[in-house]
Order: sequence, then C-alpha cells, then structure tokens
Amino acid sequence: MMDTSCLRVYSLRWIAHRDKDQQLWLYDTRSKSNKLIVQSMNDDLDHLSWAPDSRWLAYVESADNTFSQIKLYNVEDGTITIATSDRYNSGNPAWSTDGKWLYFLSDRNLRSSVPAPWGPRQPDPHFDRSMKILALSLKKGLRAPFEPPDELSTEAARAPETPKVNDSPKGDVAKNEPPKPEAVKVEIDRDGLITRLYELPVPAGNYSARCSNAIRNGIERHLPMGAGILSGLQPPGTDH
Repeated sequence: MMDTSCLRVYSLRWIAHRDKDQQLWLYDTRSKSNKLIVQSMNDDLDHLSWAPDSRWLAYVESADNTFSQIKLYNVEDGTITIATSDRYNSGNPAWSTDGKWLYFLSDRNLRSSVPAPWGPRQPDPHFDRSMKILALSLKKGLRAPFEPPDELSTEAARAPETPKVNDSPKGDVAKNEPPKPEAVKVEIDRDGLITRLYELPVPAGNYSARCSNAIRNGIERHLPMGAGILSGLQPPGTDH
C-alpha cells in the first residue's frame, strides 16, 4: 500500500514513494515500471528530496543504532551513497539550486541544561536547542557560499571580465527574451563526502523541517552578503 504522505515527483519522469512495509520505490512514468530502491529493517524512510537535475534522490534512513542518516540514490546506476554519519541524527535535506551543496539539520549540539545527575528527584540530562544547520559540499575544493570573500577566495581574486565588442547578446533580442539558464547537472565526489561538512554561522536552536529550505533560499538570494544574511534568523529556542 502506497503512503502518499511521503510522495515526491520530479520533472514528470520519476515518482519516489514509500509503503507501509518500510520500502522506498521509484516509479518511472515512461516505462510504467516500479523499482524497489531499498527496504529498511529499522524504521520508515522519510524526508525525500530530489536534486535539481532529477538524477539524485536524498532520503533519510534509520541506521542499525537507530540514528537517522541521509543517503543519496542515483537513478542512473542504482547506487546508494551515505552522506552523513550514523553518530548523530540528521535529516531534512535541501539541495542548492546549482547542485553543489546539500543543506540539512542535525541533532548534534549535545549540551545538557542539567549540570549534574545529583540533586532532588535525580534529574536526567535535558538537551534543548540541539539542532544545527549544516551544509555538505558535494564536490571537492568548494568554498562555503556563506563565507565572506577574502584574499583566499577565488571569487574575490578573479578580475572582472571585460565584454568583447564582437560578443553578441544571448537570447532573442527581437522578441526581448532573456537568455535561457543552463541545465544543472549534479556531480558528486563520493570519496570523503561525509567529511566535507560545514556548519552555518548561526547558533543551535529548535529548528524545524522548514529551516534547511529557508536557509538555502536565503543564501542563494543574497550570496554576495555572505554570512551577514544569517543574522536575521530568530533567536535559538524558537521554532523556525
């Protein structure tokens, strides 16, 4: 039985869906075929998110130690790549529109508000504001988009290009049409992917599922401002 609460469609070609048997499926609308991606022996598969080119599907699966991991499925070769460690809960993946970054939330700010286990009523540890916002570099050698430019930044060091006289403008000038954007193709360097992790310069908080998408969109709309765009976030401890 299909669980339509976790159904993701992209480019009218692929439909990713799960069922009540903790199975993740990929339906091809062209061949009318349904392919099993994976079946979890631990918990439901959740947080499905398509890459901009529809060649990669990010999803969350519970590891054997019950921590949630983000994994990436390639629709072309059928391979699955582990994107995050099984030492922390991670979820809510959101792809950057250029296909170079994967933003997500992770429960890894492990600072208990209870200072010690001794005292009245034997207090247990209590972890508040434990969510961090992280970015995963899908290609080697990338610079985090929220870092301000400096002397080591290739963007800052690159001299502005002087337009050539003979260069003809792109697009249809007669029809006043803007140039068409180039198609995005997501390429992932799988070797060492888990280690290419960047923490966004915002305090940990009780962030919700909408936050990774909001941060991604904010960074891409205000990229030249670097880390300054993140100063407008609500204080930690509030739901985002």
